[in-house]
Amino acid sequence: MKIKDIKKGEYFNIGNTPSYPKLKLDVGYIDVRDEIRNKNNDLPFEAEIMSDEQVYKEMEKYKMTAVDTDLLKERLLEL
Repeated sequence: MKIKDIKKGEYFNIGNTPSYPKLKLDVGYIDVRDEIRNKNNDLPFEAEIMSDEQVYKEMEKYKMTAVDTDLLKERLLEL
């Protein structure tokens, strides 16, 4: 799947790297872990959708709860 085909608010990863979940924004995406934003929707990378549960599991490694992760998602979607 291409990044431009992912809907706003969906989590995904690039190159089979679920430890670096990304969040699709209106324009581009943002890395959930380090909050680096990329405003390009036309990158040729292959992306894989991640469920909320998969992202919760990854973020638990950084002592974030599911609630913390949901609050972060809300904040990032406002950017």
